[in-house]
Amino acid sequence: MLGVVYNGPWDVQVQDKKIDLTILPDEVLIKVKMTGICGTDLNIITGKYEAAIPGTILGHETVGEVIQIGESVPNLQVGDRVVVDPTYYCGHCRFCRTNRKNHCEAKTQWETGVSSDGAFTSYHKTKYSFLYKLPDNLSYEVATLTEPLSCVLTGIKCLTLHTAMNIVVIGGGPMGLLYSLALAAKGYSGVVVENQINRQHLVKDVIDPKWRLATNLKETLDVFGGTGTQIDVVIDTSGCAVHDYLHHLSRGGQVLSIALKQQVVGIDLGWIADESISFYGSIDSLNNSFNEALALLANGAIPGSKLITHKLSVRKFHQAVQLLGLSLEDKAFRACDAAIKILVQPEGEENET
Repeated sequence: MLGVVYNGPWDVQVQDKKIDLTILPDEVLIKVKMTGICGTDLNIITGKYEAAIPGTILGHETVGEVIQIGESVPNLQVGDRVVVDPTYYCGHCRFCRTNRKNHCEAKTQWETGVSSDGAFTSYHKTKYSFLYKLPDNLSYEVATLTEPLSCVLTGIKCLTLHTAMNIVVIGGGPMGLLYSLALAAKGYSGVVVENQINRQHLVKDVIDPKWRLATNLKETLDVFGGTGTQIDVVIDTSGCAVHDYLHHLSRGGQVLSIALKQQVVGIDLGWIADESISFYGSIDSLNNSFNEALALLANGAIPGSKLITHKLSVRKFHQAVQLLGLSLEDKAFRACDAAIKILVQPEGEENET
């Protein structure tokens, strides 16, 4: 079966891999329709996120059609349209028992597209409890955003927000845009910072009218009132630009970091205490955010179709990541100005745009 196989940093090949499609009583086999390329995939490929097991098929933002169900599956039928929750949890370890299922002790062995085979291929099997039916009015394309949006909603729940706050989202990629759209849907306004000039026309077409676009710190501060203005909330989706914004945090300021990149920032612990600064990290989906994400996409509160710029065949995976700035041939990551969200389609499902 043709799939995108991770063999090690910078070594990703579209190749045939034999996969056991035999399902257990509580498992479901789906025919993959399409899978979104995530920033996590790019960080795995470049070695910035050392989590994937060599030989694993990548891909986790996945939708498909149920084609086989195990004998003990209670709530799904063949033909159902579904989206996959890729974050495995066992339900009984210490982390699961203390409402930290996103850090389940078994996650390192069973996380879809990271430590177990993902969905940049034709078929995928998983336990029925990690599948969600799609509403009839939700397209496969937009439904691929369910998992990243659920991660966004989990991150937002870490924060204490007020409509009068100055909120900044660093990064105009899929996650930064989803953060801005989700916050807008909840009544908050702010600024998206995207410093890649050629990408800004894509960002402008996506952000909510209540939000502004800036290219740097000065422009950000100007939106809020000028150089002396302070920022209440910084959401860093880039993993490389938060430091300068820390110097402009207000008392009681909050920082949310969600990028899976290594970045060392010097912090004065006395400043954190004296200014009541809060730092949060957030990964994966938690606290029913998957269902909330599905609802927001289905009712149009999040205009997901605006984020999807390309659909390409799995055979063109190298071309797809090239559009996102990643050259596998040169082992280089460059500024991305050609795409936002790219969907990969397996063999037989190609409908490229």
